[in-house]
Amino acid sequence: MKNNQNVCFVLGSFPPLFTGAGQQALSLAKELKKQGVNVFVITTKAGACQKEEDIEGIKVYRLAVNSSPCNKGLDFAPKIFVALFQKRRQYDIVHIHGACTPFTYAAILAARLFGKKIVVKLTLFGDDDPYSLSQRRCGKIFLRVLSWVNRIIGLSEVFRHSYLKTGLPSKAYSQIPNGVDTQKFSPLESLEQKQKSKKQLGFDLNCKILVFVGAICKRKGVDFLVDVFSRVAQNDQSVSLVLVGPVEDEDYLTEIKQKVHQWGGDKRLVFIGKTDNVEDFLKIADVFVFASLREGFPNALVEAMACGLPVVVSNIQGITEAIVASGQEGFLIPPGDSAAFTVALTKLLSNEKLASQMGGQARRKIEKKFSISSVAERYLLVYNDLLGVKLYE
Repeated sequence: MKNNQNVCFVLGSFPPLFTGAGQQALSLAKELKKQGVNVFVITTKAGACQKEEDIEGIKVYRLAVNSSPCNKGLDFAPKIFVALFQKRRQYDIVHIHGACTPFTYAAILAARLFGKKIVVKLTLFGDDDPYSLSQRRCGKIFLRVLSWVNRIIGLSEVFRHSYLKTGLPSKAYSQIPNGVDTQKFSPLESLEQKQKSKKQLGFDLNCKILVFVGAICKRKGVDFLVDVFSRVAQNDQSVSLVLVGPVEDEDYLTEIKQKVHQWGGDKRLVFIGKTDNVEDFLKIADVFVFASLREGFPNALVEAMACGLPVVVSNIQGITEAIVASGQEGFLIPPGDSAAFTVALTKLLSNEKLASQMGGQARRKIEKKFSISSVAERYLLVYNDLLGVKLYE
C-alpha cells in the first residue's frame, strides 16, 4: 500500500499542554507517520513553547494568540487562515480536531478556498456534535460550513445520531474511536515489578490505590470522587486516592482539600498534578475511577483499561457505555449515585480475583478494539478515499 498523504492537523492545544484532544492527536500523528503519512501540526503557542519545534518526531508550528479563554479562538482564527495559505503546498488534507471554535470555521474556509480536502473530528458530545451546534445562535451558519467538509469523524454512536438529526449527508460521516498506545499503556509483568514501581513513586507497598486521570475540574466530577473516596477510606485504612492531571480551578481544589481535611484523610489523597508519565501511576493502581459529567471519548479510561485496570465509571449514555460492559471490565454507575459507586469500589477492593479478572478483560478489549494502530489504519482509509488513492498499486 502506498501512503503519500500530506496531512495538516489543526487544533487549539497540543502537548506539552495537557488536554485529551492534544494527547490523542499526538498519538495518532505518530502512528500515521509510522504508516507513511507526512503529518505536521498547526496549533496555538503557550508559555515557553517554541514557535517551531519537534514533538516526538512530529513537526509543530505554534501561533501566538491572546491567552484569554474568551479571545483565544477568535485570535487564532485569522492566524490559522494565513498559516494554511502560507503552507498550502505542504498538505493535501486539513484534519481539524474539534468543531465548536472560530478557528475551526476559519480552517474549513481556508482549506476550501485552497482546494484541499477537509476532515473534522468531533471531540465533545453536547458541545461540538452537529445537533448541539445547530441549537446555538448561529446554528444554521455552523451547519452550512460543516456541509463543506469532506468527512466528519464521530467517536461513537451518539455522535452519529446527532449528525443524522441535522440532515447533513450521511455519506460524509465516519465513526472512528480514539485509540491508545497498547505498548506504552500496558500492565506490569509481575507483582514484584508493581511493588518496585510503587516504592519508586513513594507509595506504601501495602496501600490500595484508586486512580483518576484528567483535569481537576467540576466537569470531571472530581468532587464527587472525593466524596465517594471518603466513604470507602473510612472503612478501609489501606486505600488512597491518586489524582493525576492539571488543576483548572484552584478554588475548586481548595474546597476538595478542605473536605478531606475534615475527616483526616489528607495524607491519603495524593495530588500528582500534570505529568508526562501518566502510565506510571496507572500501572501501580488497583482500580481506575471516573465520574465525568460530559465527554466525547475519555482517553484516560481506555488508557487505564489498557494497563489492565478494572474500572468504576459514570455511565454517560453512548460514551462510557460504548467502551465498558458493566460487570465485565468493571462497573458503570448512574451519574451521581454515590452509594452504588461506593458498593462497586468496595467489591473490587475486597476481591482481588474479581479485580484481576475484570482487569484482564479490560486489557483484551482495548487490544481488540481500541489500539492506536488500528485507529490509524481507519484514518488511512478515510484519507485514501478522499484523495482517490488506490489501496494497492
